[in-house]
Amino acid sequence: MSALDSAAVFLALALPVSIAGVNIAAATLSAALLWRAAAGGAVPWKRAVSPPAVALWIYFGAALFVSYTALNPSRVYGELQRDFHKVWIVTLLALSLPLVRTRRIPQALAAAFAFTAAFGIFQALTMTYGDEPEIMRVRAHAFVHAVTYGQQMALAILGILCFWRKPEAGADGPRGLGATLVLLALCLGAMLLSQTRGALVALAGGFGALCLVSRPHRRLIPLAIAGAAAGAFAMERLVSKWRSFFTAITLTGIDQGDNGLNPNFHRFILWKTALRMFQDRPVFGLGPGNFHTSFINYFRGKVDGEWIWNSAHNLYLHHLAERGLVGAAALLIVIVVFTGRSWRRARRDPSPWNLWAFSAWGAFWVMNLTEVSFQVEILMTLMLFIELTADAVDEGQARKN
Repeated sequence: MSALDSAAVFLALALPVSIAGVNIAAATLSAALLWRAAAGGAVPWKRAVSPPAVALWIYFGAALFVSYTALNPSRVYGELQRDFHKVWIVTLLALSLPLVRTRRIPQALAAAFAFTAAFGIFQALTMTYGDEPEIMRVRAHAFVHAVTYGQQMALAILGILCFWRKPEAGADGPRGLGATLVLLALCLGAMLLSQTRGALVALAGGFGALCLVSRPHRRLIPLAIAGAAAGAFAMERLVSKWRSFFTAITLTGIDQGDNGLNPNFHRFILWKTALRMFQDRPVFGLGPGNFHTSFINYFRGKVDGEWIWNSAHNLYLHHLAERGLVGAAALLIVIVVFTGRSWRRARRDPSPWNLWAFSAWGAFWVMNLTEVSFQVEILMTLMLFIELTADAVDEGQARKN
């Protein structure tokens, strides 16, 4: 393999595991790209101003703009660093992936997801928060937060469905099919044991998007409904009562949490708080990172055991609170651009990569209703990697034709 191929595979292996590993791999890929350019090799520099890159530059520019009016400027820098990280990653992938032989990437991702899924399952089955039987088992999470882990597994499951029995996934024979089924079982088990309800809902949203553009996958709808019912039952009976879908929202009496409110409804407090922040500063918001510093000014009391929260647990409301209409508009530009491009590719050519990219964005819209996954570097890098790989593969296939 070339240096670019090796660095891209390294990045694929690191994506579900560690943000430090992701950054080291991205730096390696950057060095390989610069080495190629210095040696006189062709580099598609025009892709640095492709619509995805431009959308993220607009987002970063909007972040800089609203930062000048931030209530607490010291909180801004960490958020700007995260925002620039996205610009770096999308530009790097746009320039390098068209030069990479991508056939090895699905196998690398499959191996990484299999490892993290198996490790997370081991955690959940062998570790608890205490010695008493009623103490909740540790949520499967591998090396990241349990919520991020559940979302990673949801994206992996969508990828498996898109590459099902496809030569690109190495599943074009009985042994390959068996390995695919094992990987699917591992990721499904890991997602359930992460106890991340939002990941299950996001998976449903992603599968719905997949069925919009892929007729063969519509045949799986009855199986998907049965699987969703089984997953909900598993969440209801096999994990903590606080992580179930239905029992948790009916808990009363001594089960009430802070403010006399069932903890499963605490997000309503965060959402209302975000809206109050937005109402005070609707155009520019409080400033990136300032949800944290301003929280106690808008809500006094504990929420799920915490006095201060870093986010509104809803990406769209969080942006309205911190960045106002300016930042929220820039966010929508980014997600709409990526979703629209993946939609057009999948409609034109429902190849595995194109289907995965579109279904991943379908899941992404949903998962951000209860989280701020756009601001989680390791997850957002995975999203960008799926999208830009699909774009590069599609462009390469178009040149062949």
